[in-house]
Amino acid sequence: MQATDTTRLAEVFARLLKADISTDVASAALIILKDQFGDPRAAGSQMAARAVGLLMSADEVAQSCSVLASNLLRVLPGGNRG
Repeated sequence: MQATDTTRLAEVFARLLKADISTDVASAALIILKDQFGDPRAAGSQMAARAVGLLMSADEVAQSCSVLASNLLRVLPGGNRG
């Protein structure tokens, strides 16, 4: 997500939320994104921090995951649910 423009990602994700074929899965994905990456202490943020190993500070990676996920959730319709 660091290399992807949040606005562009939000536009594409908003289309997924509106499409009948993908709305249920996209809505569920928002909940999972918030639960797993919405906080630096969340499981997803911590797994990403461990996966990076010695390449970066674990705290920096976990915080970065949280900020990126929160930024996306903030601009999406329904992104604060869950």
